[in-house]
Amino acid sequence: EFEIIKFLDNAIMGNVDRVEILHGKGTGVLKQMTHAILRTHSGVKNFYFAPIESGGDGITIVELK
Repeated sequence: EFEIIKFLDNAIMGNVDRVEILHGKGTGVLKQMTHAILRTHSGVKNFYFAPIESGGDGITIVELK
């Protein structure tokens, strides 16, 4: 959890507009945890799964404020 927050904060401080988080498909635990963090992080504008040809629901694309 801390690593995701640190990653997002560093991206925001570096003026990055968009990042991708590779959480994999697996059992869905990492995906659920990642999305829970993204829903509450003040620097996140929007997030969604990558297109199917780019990893689909194994990758979350995050748009930053």
